[in-house]
Amino acid sequence: RDLHYPLRRQRQMCIRDRYGEKEREAAPMSSSLHTQLGAGMSVEQTTPQKEKAIIKELFKENTLKVGKAYYLISSKWYQLWKNYVNLNDWNDPDKERPGPITNSELIDEEKQILRNNVSENLDFQIINESVWNQLHAWYGGGPPIKRYAISAGFRGVVVELKLLTLYVVKSSDMANQVEVQFSKATTVGKFLDEMCRIMNLEEDKVRVWDYHNNNRLKILDDPSRRLDECQIIDNQKMLIEEQNEDGNWPGSDKFGAGRYHYDRDPTPPGKTGLINLGNTCFMNSSIQCLSNTPPLADYFLTSVYENDVNETNPLGSGGKMARAYAKLLHQLWSDKTSVAEPRDFKWKLEKFAPQFAGYQQHDSQELLAFLLDGLHEDLNRIRKKPYVETKESDGRPDEVVAKEAWEGHKKRNDSIVVDWFQGQLKSKLRCPDCSKISITFDPFMYLSLPLPVQTTRTIKLTVFPLDPSVTPTKYAIDVDKHGTIFELKKAISAVTGAPPAAYFICDVYNFRFFKVFQDLESVEMIQERDVIHVHETIPPPTEQTESTATPLLRIPVLNLKEEYYMYSSRTSLFGVPFWVSVPADITYSELYKELVKHIMPFLKNEPEKEETEEKRMFKILEVDNYGAEPSDLPDNNSPLKLKDKKPIAILYSGKDLEKYIDEKKKLVIQEHSSLHKGINGEEAKIKLDDCLNLFLQEEQLGPDDPWYCNNCKEMRRAFKKFDLWTLPNVLVIHLKRFSYRNKHWREKIDTLIDFPIDELDLSDFLKGPHSSPPKYELYAVSNHFGSLGGGHYTSYCKHRGDNNWYCFDDSQVSQVNKERVLSSAAYVLFYRRKDSISKEENKLPTSTQSNIGNNNNNNNNNNNATHNNNAVKSPETNTKDTPETEKKTSEEGSQTSNVDANKAAEAVTTSSQNVSSTN
Repeated sequence: RDLHYPLRRQRQMCIRDRYGEKEREAAPMSSSLHTQLGAGMSVEQTTPQKEKAIIKELFKENTLKVGKAYYLISSKWYQLWKNYVNLNDWNDPDKERPGPITNSELIDEEKQILRNNVSENLDFQIINESVWNQLHAWYGGGPPIKRYAISAGFRGVVVELKLLTLYVVKSSDMANQVEVQFSKATTVGKFLDEMCRIMNLEEDKVRVWDYHNNNRLKILDDPSRRLDECQIIDNQKMLIEEQNEDGNWPGSDKFGAGRYHYDRDPTPPGKTGLINLGNTCFMNSSIQCLSNTPPLADYFLTSVYENDVNETNPLGSGGKMARAYAKLLHQLWSDKTSVAEPRDFKWKLEKFAPQFAGYQQHDSQELLAFLLDGLHEDLNRIRKKPYVETKESDGRPDEVVAKEAWEGHKKRNDSIVVDWFQGQLKSKLRCPDCSKISITFDPFMYLSLPLPVQTTRTIKLTVFPLDPSVTPTKYAIDVDKHGTIFELKKAISAVTGAPPAAYFICDVYNFRFFKVFQDLESVEMIQERDVIHVHETIPPPTEQTESTATPLLRIPVLNLKEEYYMYSSRTSLFGVPFWVSVPADITYSELYKELVKHIMPFLKNEPEKEETEEKRMFKILEVDNYGAEPSDLPDNNSPLKLKDKKPIAILYSGKDLEKYIDEKKKLVIQEHSSLHKGINGEEAKIKLDDCLNLFLQEEQLGPDDPWYCNNCKEMRRAFKKFDLWTLPNVLVIHLKRFSYRNKHWREKIDTLIDFPIDELDLSDFLKGPHSSPPKYELYAVSNHFGSLGGGHYTSYCKHRGDNNWYCFDDSQVSQVNKERVLSSAAYVLFYRRKDSISKEENKLPTSTQSNIGNNNNNNNNNNNATHNNNAVKSPETNTKDTPETEKKTSEEGSQTSNVDANKAAEAVTTSSQNVSSTN
């Protein structure tokens, strides 16, 4: 009967964590301390000290256990509560009790599910059920966002944040689908049980199919397997197939054969998009770049790679990943494919690199590194690796030492990846005490270049002067990215001339001051999306200044309006909040006149000069930080008993609001010239050569990364210097746009790096012997757009057949101008040495075309398309596309797990030479 409810009702019924039980109301607390101190304690009975003690005790239950419930809570609200209970020991007696818990900003209002662009720590914290129940009992609010801990393989036990959203249809009613959410850890059996309950079906007369993209891919007949083990992905369809009355199953013509198809024509070879399986844009971007590297593409498409598959290498996958990659490459370069589906490839990749399991967003550079390393191990021609000793130079010529090191490397590593992607770095270490020098030559597969950017960040904010008649001004203020709020105040003061102590820096949200930043807080507390208002007030007197006879108060002011309904009315916040500086003995009438000055920009007409009580435009109330709990101020000639930094509100009746206030008027804000400078201007433009110079300059090792000097017999903070000794034919350059500030905080650098497209000449950087100048041509770029929480990966690739550039954005492929390739989103650059490019590469080998056709036939005519729009969009008409093959590969594999002694040594040197590339 649930199928007859509207979709929103179905959504409300089905959005729950599926563990075979219905969602219950708030569970009783398990902690004895809560039973003794927390249960039934009224707001009046609690104090910050008691709340702090109770919650700290409840946090002792935080050990993750499979099946245990946890809750998400807004980071902003949680920070307010921590300030209120003095968790950070700021000893500020003016901290106000937070209002109700506000989790609504974490939820997609339309779908009533967790928003995609929210992230842990930045947007929410994870707390155990006991902590949530106690905080919710004290403060109320919500909505509750409940999640469970699941087993995540190599990652151990984790809290599952994002559930699988599935669309389920039954064979007797294909037109209607039910939207449900399940945990990835749900077994097929429990999934079928729950769906039979929802759809009113008999379990012994149905079976379930993976029905991704309306294609019956495979039957899920093992009830003990988890949905993620069955490769079920987010936002896909599932089919519940019902038996006919005669006990047989419906024919396949009823709901599609076991293959994908898309409503558009097949694409030309090499211009085929990839399906996003659910946050797999990072993988799609890397694969497209690899697909457009001709030497590697031809190697796989002509099946030459089969001669090199190493099925006995314990560091590889037994050739499974290489074969899965070859299969996917055949789809991308087939003339019968409209869009390729990389599910099988991803499944094999997860087995080799389990950190990419599931459908969380990852880093395209890290994926490239592990993919290249995996292909190398699967295709390593060395079946039995000999022991090779690493030798230092000991005064020998660099040419001799470098050749010896490379020959030793090749004795253990010999593959297509080594042939095309690996070069050699000269690594020089100098002891700061005895000046001993150690020189080694290490292989590299990519260069991870730091960006020479300033350690400052630009914060956009609006300054409201003390005089309300002066127009507010928006500034772009540069401040140390790890500095304090007081340092930001000093930077503002340098521009405006007012003393730093005069300013309140506020985060304005929902027409109120969501947070007033304290001087000792870090500017990292200010997020890019925050609306920051800076209000000038009269600063309090100091020991060096004479105090006035009457103390001054600095008061935040909110705007309230009455809203009327059929049988009731309520007040709500609106407009722009502001601050006023007033004497402590101010009367109601004097305060009223002061407030009128601040609302002048929003008045329809000038206020009457002779005002009476009946003609006043608004009332003045005392309120809390949320504009709630109003109380009238006495309207007489006696001084008001206001408190410093305690908010008041202007309350308009419905008639007065309509009569006096123009709600459509926008606050006039002038822009300061600083807004037109910064990272988008010429001053912020950095050349790729600058990044190379920074990578190659000498630097001292950090205190946590010392080097053992065998002359001093001590660990020393040596000076390290890299030089480029030899360069590969395919050069991959990783721009280090992401860095970790601390354990939880990761930041992105969006500065534009000016990199050459037609010719990159590295003659001035190459120190080893070379017969021809090392000149490179760009042919692919992996891009990262947006912020860390909601970013998206695409790629730009130069097609080998027509030499045009194309944008690969998951399943969409479109032609772009070459100028678009140079952008601040560029993350990984792929260069090809010009003297290694063959004139024959623009032709697709005959054997490749044949193999592609055979491959498609063997895979149920994979991606057989119907009609409609071609997926490749060109700005020019009648563009003739020639057949082509290509493949691109990326960066150095940080060769990690289960390595033997020599492999481990290589991994260590590689890690150091790439300057912590993972970060």
